Amino acid sequence: MDGLLSDARAAGQAARPVALVAPHAGYRYSGAVAATAYAAITPWAGEVSRVVILGPAHFAPLQGMAVPSVDAFATPLGLVAVDREARSRALTAVVVDDEPHAYEHAIETQLPFLVRCLGLGIRVLPVLVGAAPPAAIPVCSPWCPPTSATA
Repeated sequence: MDGLLSDARAAGQAARPVALVAPHAGYRYSGAVAATAYAAITPWAGEVSRVVILGPAHFAPLQGMAVPSVDAFATPLGLVAVDREARSRALTAVVVDDEPHAYEHAIETQLPFLVRCLGLGIRVLPVLVGAAPPAAIPVCSPWCPPTSATA
């Protein structure tokens, strides 16, 4: 992990990214590409404390999206807390279902990169995505800050 990140070339940028796309294959297959993506967020360690991870559900049939019921994911680098507040706010758009997460790797491969780049104190909302028509995806997710209306 550290070797992949030290070899990564992050593009210089002035603004903090709001989204990141990274592959989730085994590290020996796509680790260098993932490290390059994650290197882009390293300058914001200490500022970013919450991350939503979207991953495809490969092994369990899933209609819509699912979050796990667990409070943390165990990684070789330590426990990564699941953002319980974000999970409760997301429940209008997703279901709590551990089955799709049981044998899935798409989210787990991201966690060590997040820990190395942002620190062990981050909280994640791990969301597996199955068959979901575009109309089922909220324009602004339920964990977005509420907006105030003015008259």
